[in-house]
Amino acid sequence: MAGSYVRKTIAFEGDKAAGTEGYLGGFATFYPPPFCAINDQGDVAYCNWLTTQGGASTGKTGIWVCDAGGVESSLIVLSGGDPMLSKSHLLGVMWPTYFPDGSVAFYARGDNCQEGVVTAKDGEFTVQVVTGTVPPGFPPVDGPVFARPIRPPQWGGFAFGYAFAFPVAAGNAVAFQSEMRALNIPDPSEIGMWAGTVDTLELIYQATKPSKHLPEDLAIHGFSNGLAGSLSGNVILSAAFSDEGYDSGILCGSPKQLALLARHGQPAPGTSDRFRWLGTQNAFIDDQGLSVFVGDTDAPKVGLWAGTPEALELVAYQGDQFPVGSTTYVFEYFNAPFILDDGRIVFHAIVSILGETGTLAGYWTYSGGRLELLVIGGQEAPGSGGQVFVEDLEAELTADPGGQMAFVAKLSSGCYGLYVKDCKRPASPPRLVVLTGRPVSVRGKDRTPLFIMMPNGFRQGITSQGELVFGLNFTDGTTGTFAAKWVE
Repeated sequence: MAGSYVRKTIAFEGDKAAGTEGYLGGFATFYPPPFCAINDQGDVAYCNWLTTQGGASTGKTGIWVCDAGGVESSLIVLSGGDPMLSKSHLLGVMWPTYFPDGSVAFYARGDNCQEGVVTAKDGEFTVQVVTGTVPPGFPPVDGPVFARPIRPPQWGGFAFGYAFAFPVAAGNAVAFQSEMRALNIPDPSEIGMWAGTVDTLELIYQATKPSKHLPEDLAIHGFSNGLAGSLSGNVILSAAFSDEGYDSGILCGSPKQLALLARHGQPAPGTSDRFRWLGTQNAFIDDQGLSVFVGDTDAPKVGLWAGTPEALELVAYQGDQFPVGSTTYVFEYFNAPFILDDGRIVFHAIVSILGETGTLAGYWTYSGGRLELLVIGGQEAPGSGGQVFVEDLEAELTADPGGQMAFVAKLSSGCYGLYVKDCKRPASPPRLVVLTGRPVSVRGKDRTPLFIMMPNGFRQGITSQGELVFGLNFTDGTTGTFAAKWVE
């Protein structure tokens, strides 16, 4: 049966800002842009600048929540208010996300060089972590304190590799790395890493001391960028096991007891080669403890592996061939893997065509030892009037454990389209949500989208029912936040 995405306007530049005397300005975000999030009930949290009626900036940012009907918004927090971070008034708030209990988490920055992450529910605020306070795992009086920077949240199953990040992974689980300093000493003294839930954070690593949470035969000398977690609190992270050479590995599991998943020099399952470089910028762990990661071998080649410390298997390896009809694709590189609720693995890959020059990109799924193609550059882009996806489909996406995946793709005419793909139905075509250059009606006026923005990550931009949230910049200079749902 035919259908289409029905779009509703959540917030538009110039709208009256609920709970204030001001009006909504543009998105309050930086790249990557988690300026909005949607929960499974269809409620949308969004972040905008606050302006006067004439559009002049007030210098304030706010976070609002719009109900599932897209009708009414309510103010959650506005910068410039009470000293929420204990020592400073709020200069800015941004990067909202949802926790499973319905609370909204966000990044807050104060006027006394304080940064932190706060959750809000039913009008009550809870500071989860903030600079200048004693971290979990240390004496409340004589312990060190968090030092800057606690970087903006990286919501979702993907961690994008900031040196000091606070990713809140898919909900109640948190995992982050921060500098610490001794009390009353301005310069940071060492690095610590914490993981767990917002209620029970565990200190899993302290640079100057051995950790009780690591395998006994491992001495950690530092952590690489890249850290991801799951709703149940499982984490996957990469670590250096010496000060020299390439001895690195990947640890995963519960913060209370991490296990070694892979290590430099060990045999790489499914190949005759050995692991060389291992990181977790492209890694994911699910609620059951199943992991997937991209790694290098001494071949040298790049591969994608999945499993547990006891049972690790090769998903795909550089040079592997994948025939589709008369075309044979050859895997060259892998990105952005994640795991669905049925254990199916979805990933982005760069490939070449056997016997031809150049590369293109697409999305694949893997389950039960079988690879299937989801979307590939060069195939027809549905709803676009006969255009095709360009060869270099990007790896940025948002996905839900139920299999719904949204991505922005460049098309052959140079415009961009926002599409949704059901990853559990590989043969089904992607569904078009919105296309740049094609006018849409907003607040009773036709406006032409110029640019599409989407919250990257897992469980943040799309629901299990396929409803998604996104932002549009228009050719007239205005911006808006929208939600869309497929209707047959």
